[in-house]
Amino acid sequence: MKKKAESKNLIKRVLWVFYAIALFGVVVFSLYHLLFAKTVIPGTRIKNANLGRLNFSQTLVAIKGQIPNNQTLKLTYGDQTFDIPLQEIGLNYDIEQTAKTAFKVGRDGNFFENFKAKVAGIFNPIYINYVFSYEDEALNDRLDVIVKSVDTPHSDARFSLSANGDLIIIPEETGAVMDKESVKSEILKNISNAVFLDLSVKTDGYQPKLTQGDLETVQAKVGELINNLPMFVFGEKSWKITKNDFLLMVVFSRKDAQVEISADKEKVKKFVISIAEQINRPPKSEIFKVEGEKVVDFRLPTPGFVVKEHPAVEIFSLALLDSFMERQIDIPVEEFMPFSQDNSYGIKELIGEGVSTFVGSAAGRMFNIELAAKNLNGILIAPGEIFSFNSNVGPIDYAHGFTSAYIISKGRTVLGEGGGVCQVSTTFFRAVLNSGLPVISRTAHAYRVSYYEQDMPVGFDATVYQPTVDFKFKNDTQNYILVQSEYIAKESKLYFRLYGTKDGRVVKSLNSKILSQTPPPAPLYQDDPSLPKGVTKQVDWSAWGAVVELKRVVEKNGKVLYEDTFISNYQPWKAVYLVGTAE
Repeated sequence: MKKKAESKNLIKRVLWVFYAIALFGVVVFSLYHLLFAKTVIPGTRIKNANLGRLNFSQTLVAIKGQIPNNQTLKLTYGDQTFDIPLQEIGLNYDIEQTAKTAFKVGRDGNFFENFKAKVAGIFNPIYINYVFSYEDEALNDRLDVIVKSVDTPHSDARFSLSANGDLIIIPEETGAVMDKESVKSEILKNISNAVFLDLSVKTDGYQPKLTQGDLETVQAKVGELINNLPMFVFGEKSWKITKNDFLLMVVFSRKDAQVEISADKEKVKKFVISIAEQINRPPKSEIFKVEGEKVVDFRLPTPGFVVKEHPAVEIFSLALLDSFMERQIDIPVEEFMPFSQDNSYGIKELIGEGVSTFVGSAAGRMFNIELAAKNLNGILIAPGEIFSFNSNVGPIDYAHGFTSAYIISKGRTVLGEGGGVCQVSTTFFRAVLNSGLPVISRTAHAYRVSYYEQDMPVGFDATVYQPTVDFKFKNDTQNYILVQSEYIAKESKLYFRLYGTKDGRVVKSLNSKILSQTPPPAPLYQDDPSLPKGVTKQVDWSAWGAVVELKRVVEKNGKVLYEDTFISNYQPWKAVYLVGTAE
């Protein structure tokens, strides 16, 4: 009995000790929170500053005071020194966010994590880093300059062609290589601590992934492939690759002491896309006879074609690596017609017409206008389809028949591929406006172009610039729309006519208004050593700036269907003269 009583007393004493410790912990914990409820917890530091027990305002001052005024990093490599002024990489310390980070210490985790941080802060400092932002591209540019100065020639062994076209191997080079990412990591670490110490750049010898010996094991096979190259064919056309193209389209890698050859499918895809741009075409139709605005003779569409890019890439990739495959490969193409039951396309009457004049255009500009208009002639636009001018006119470049004429580029009027095509997009825009169809995307020219105000008020233009600036509209009728263009060189006129089925919509009003005007800047005279002294040549012409509002109201069955407002912000344009300086 006595032993039982002693045992009970011992348990009571242990429990009282436990309760006392728990009560002490609660009291200490509560006092801790009362004391530091509005301050950073003890032990929190940033650089050399102790932030513990500071309120928010004091913390801001302390954090800011630790940032040196001279924010330049110095990198050294041997006797070379490279300075990186951090303002040039857009370095910006976020003092407020850094202070908030300090206040989160011991507060933003779960109970045990917070408790652990608070206890740790009593005995050891808890360091936080600065919150900052910088321009990653600018820092990479700076490091790339250093890489060029530090690195010595290094490369894998590679195949190439001799002057007479024979396959040769360029041996590997094992030069010095700077670990750019490691250096960048050290720089960001310094910045995060606001410590701008000199950094020593280290290099390693480059370990080639492929050696001359590796490539010698597959040289015979590559020679066999490169002398028997595949090609794509479609109808009477063919598309070949060169030996250099082949070397760009294949990839060599070492695996288990053997060299593997594979196709770079992204490179092959670019080749396929270049072919698709020449083959792809929408279905086209023709109107043979129109009486008034009625179509009385309409030819059904000729089929359109679309290259099946994925199968084409796959089959050509296989043919690159297998000389036993057919060398003349029919490119996979899908032929298609617009879907319409019993060929009822609804091409019955004129629903809209646009016209523009181009008096005074140079021969190159007129050539491009005619070609672009021809490319768009006969296109059928399905019900519900969004028409893209850029997609349907095709690539506007020398490879697709266009020539040089003046275009607007980078704030100047200069010669460029396809100058004059905007006359075509402008005329098409006018046809769409007059048809009452909804415009999805339209961009005005940078400045007022005289061609587009020869027969219409300002504001009725639409520019295109591939691939970014496009003119788009939607066929929201229940029938197909047929595009017909007419180029009349003698009259310097271009027409676009849209045929379909009228659905009762009427363009009730279509007017433009100049909201404000700005006079052109003073002319610019530039010295030109290519012109004789005393000769002055005008290369750009002045134009008034203007903000123009074009409003359109379209009604259907007496109710407003669309009410459009197109704002054009034309810049004031200065005349530019080249002044000869050559003696």
